[in-house]
Amino acid sequence: MELDAKIIQKMRDLGKQSLFFLCRGILGFNDLNKAIHEPVCRALQDYEKNPKLIITLPRDWFKSSIGSIGYPIWRGLDNPNCRGLVVQNSFSNACKKLQAIKQIFEKNAIFRALYPEVLPDKTCRWATDCLTVKRSAAHPEGTYEAAGTGTAVTSRHYDYIIEDDTVAPEKDAMKGLIQQPTQLEIEKAIGWHRVATPLQLHPTKSQRVVIGTRWTEGDLIGWIRKFEPAYKVMEVCAETDDGEVVWDRFDRDTLTQIEQALGPYMYSALYLNKPLATINQVFQRSWIQYYSTFSKMEGARLIYCTSVDPAASDAEGSSDPDYNVVLTTGVDPKTGHVYVAKISRARMNPGELINAILDHQAIFKPVVVKIESIAYQRTINYWLRRTREKLGRRFYVEEVKHGRVSKVDRIRALQPYFADGLVHIRPTMCELERELLSFPRGTHDDIIDALAMQIGFWNSETQMRKDEEDKRIASNIFSGASIIDELLGRTTKLNTYPHDIGHMRERAEAGQLRKYSFNDS
Repeated sequence: MELDAKIIQKMRDLGKQSLFFLCRGILGFNDLNKAIHEPVCRALQDYEKNPKLIITLPRDWFKSSIGSIGYPIWRGLDNPNCRGLVVQNSFSNACKKLQAIKQIFEKNAIFRALYPEVLPDKTCRWATDCLTVKRSAAHPEGTYEAAGTGTAVTSRHYDYIIEDDTVAPEKDAMKGLIQQPTQLEIEKAIGWHRVATPLQLHPTKSQRVVIGTRWTEGDLIGWIRKFEPAYKVMEVCAETDDGEVVWDRFDRDTLTQIEQALGPYMYSALYLNKPLATINQVFQRSWIQYYSTFSKMEGARLIYCTSVDPAASDAEGSSDPDYNVVLTTGVDPKTGHVYVAKISRARMNPGELINAILDHQAIFKPVVVKIESIAYQRTINYWLRRTREKLGRRFYVEEVKHGRVSKVDRIRALQPYFADGLVHIRPTMCELERELLSFPRGTHDDIIDALAMQIGFWNSETQMRKDEEDKRIASNIFSGASIIDELLGRTTKLNTYPHDIGHMRERAEAGQLRKYSFNDS
């Protein structure tokens, strides 16, 4: 279609005057809603009035299309010498936003016809992480540049910085579903936000825009609203306070399906911008303790246990196979603190699973290897026995039967250990942390199920140390056998350890761990 000069001029002017018109009428974002998105566009383009701006919209409501694609293009039309930085949770994701901008400059025929003066020529840098339009100034920065929260950006200065979904975990590798961010991912986004101030061209006039959805009370947006009140907040929820649907694109049936899929906690955060109080979570984020290493003395005290959770479904016959998990922890019997030492999580055939078990056994020399009985009776016991004989290794393997105790109840039994700060994980154990935070509505819970299998072992080792300590103290103080017997009698019950809440059937066998025979029989 050919446009006459008057129409071209009118569209040129409207595109420069209105970010909303540019996005919907020229760039092709046809699904934008005037009532919802035009106020957001106005707040963005009024950058002198809004130098610090938070935009919070539900997922899939085109906030990134407007904020990280349309708005940078509009700024480039408004002033070709302007410089902007688009930041996402990873450098590759930020580069994808620039590629979307690049596609518009190269392939959008209407845009190219309306604004030929900014189209890049051979003198302009046109790369994956940096795009430069035709301009009069010679800046070291491009018109549009990309960075991730882990990208070191130095000796650069920008007229505006867009932090778009910097708290956004990668999707579940198997099903592509939304996952909760770990505390490490949240702190990484907050850390980048705090150190980005020197990147502003002007300390008060350069614009900072934070775009995202809510995840938890203490996420980046929550942190900014608490510590940087100068930010203006543009917020749209999927429902009103009275429960009315805001956008017919996400009607009541659609929102109900989303809530059923995500669960009430994630739905409230991602679509209502209202993270529920953490008290409603089984495992609260603040309970999770981290460690990177421990001293030789601490390491020497640890007694290790390995648990194995074989996949319940067959990887070839199921559309959603579970993961196999081999998990090793070390418990300090003196303090009761537990350290998750190693996690192997993958879809494995029996041979690969046995190799993972042997790998853990070679590294940590666990007192016992606990294997859930579902697959144990079929193949694992036989092949593990043969492999042990071939390699000349001797270690005890225990079959774990859960009886009538449900998986949810077994995993809930971990709650007091985390609440008391007794369980320590490495910051890199992201999948374990995600399973804890999303339980019981998460997509997977195989890691925390394997962790729960070890509760009886932790109790046993801690109680055994307590028994030995009581016996030592009693023998040093008293000489009467009857008094010593009385003291020892008080520690024979398995329920004396304060964190033993009695969900694990193997508790009754836990006291026998030190008496295991290391013969093959």
